[in-house]
Amino acid sequence: MANAGHGSDVSLGRDALLNQVSVLIVENEPFIALDLATAVEEARGKVIGPAGSVREALMLIQQHLVQAAVLDVNLSDGDVTPIAELLIEGGVPVIFYSGLALPVALRERYPSASICKKPTPPVQLLHKLVALMATSQSEMELGEAGGKSGETPAAKESPAEAGLVGRLESPAPKWGTRAC
Repeated sequence: MANAGHGSDVSLGRDALLNQVSVLIVENEPFIALDLATAVEEARGKVIGPAGSVREALMLIQQHLVQAAVLDVNLSDGDVTPIAELLIEGGVPVIFYSGLALPVALRERYPSASICKKPTPPVQLLHKLVALMATSQSEMELGEAGGKSGETPAAKESPAEAGLVGRLESPAPKWGTRAC
């Protein structure tokens, strides 16, 4: 009998594989963090973390190339705002995963941010992350196609710096329409 709440119970399918994408998991609840990490690994992604605090997450971001992230809103040492701003400004696709609303500053600054309310099953969350990455990649390719000839392509930079996975602040529907 399948239980959609656990990563190992539901196949992501061929189209939803993460293909070695490095995913930062920031979650202060150990069982939820483990469930998310298992789902990322089973989707052939690389887990960075999990981190349970802002301080720990910032250290991991300095040490690793983060290509996507799943962020809880409230952590043991504060809210996720400094982590989210750093990642989003760096072009990393982010999904907020919380039982609470986003802090007002984040909601106002990134009205098109993606949020999944707990207890969204990890597999469903990863499907959303893969879709977000694909959308962001398409937006980046469209932006590059409109670039001037002779420009150095952004792809020469690291994937996060180059916006390989795009930005969340690109034109998108109003807040709440990108929820799981």
